[in-house]
Amino acid sequence: MSFGRVIAYVVMSATQAVAKAFTLALREGAKNAKEGAPAAKNAASAAAAGVSKRSGMALEEAQKVLNITESASYADIQKNYQHLFLANEKAKGSFYLQSKVYRAGQTLEDAWTDKFEGQVPLDESVKEAVEELKKQLAEAEEAERLKKEELQKKREEQSKNKDK
Repeated sequence: MSFGRVIAYVVMSATQAVAKAFTLALREGAKNAKEGAPAAKNAASAAAAGVSKRSGMALEEAQKVLNITESASYADIQKNYQHLFLANEKAKGSFYLQSKVYRAGQTLEDAWTDKFEGQVPLDESVKEAVEELKKQLAEAEEAERLKKEELQKKREEQSKNKDK
């Protein structure tokens, strides 16, 4: 076999392989167009897997990046986020790590928003204030109940005195 024939054979084989791959890609594209956008399917599967639409990061990964647990308070998340974000500023740290911290913050913010349906999550000081208010309300209700009982007793005594 001559050198020219070998070159021609290699070129023909490569052309056939490229043509076959191109044809398969065209068929796959037409099939996907008929079935619906694969991007929508990927977005739905990503959402089902716990991946944030905004940041593209999984919730578990975000928790690892910010070094928090699933039961961490909003204040803990904010504290760790601020610390890691500032620690990785351009002058001191890594832009890559700062980007990871930023995406983790977005992911956890989305998770909190979904969890509380748009409500702002309460930190510990706000929770304590709410508990204090509940306690004060219960005490005020008890005081009002006692006043009503006293008033009722006075009315009963007055009606007994009138009857005599």
